Amino acid sequence: MVHKFDKDASPPSVHVSDLAAFYTLLTGKIVQKEPVASGEDGYYFVYAHKTHWWDTMQRLAEALYARGLVTAPKVEVWPSDEMAAEYLGFPRPFVRAMGTKNPQLVPIKTYELGWQPKWDEERFLGSLDDEIQAVLESDPVKNIFSHTLVSGKQKR
Repeated sequence: MVHKFDKDASPPSVHVSDLAAFYTLLTGKIVQKEPVASGEDGYYFVYAHKTHWWDTMQRLAEALYARGLVTAPKVEVWPSDEMAAEYLGFPRPFVRAMGTKNPQLVPIKTYELGWQPKWDEERFLGSLDDEIQAVLESDPVKNIFSHTLVSGKQKR
């Protein structure tokens, strides 16, 4: 069963390859001794798009159902924050904020450096099926998420 919170959220997101590209760009500028913001002015909010949790969970449910890993292609609301905290492995006081908040960040400095992310929400959602397949093909001994996904049990 795939779960969602009773309130949708759309947190800022960035694909790991775009994040790596940003830090490669920033490091290159530092090595070349180009001026970059630093100290109190050197905070870089690196995100390329927002990710809507409900859309993401629905795509996951459909892809998992197609593989026979869940019993229905629909998403259910978590029965309680306690259950969400237990299954997600987040401390109870923080799990709701993790799943329902919409932080408002403005990534000005990242773009001023010339960063150009390649991933957007559509590409992310379109990649979920491939990501699930990659997890299923990975070594479960090395990948705790794979164990959780396939067995439905949280490792403790």
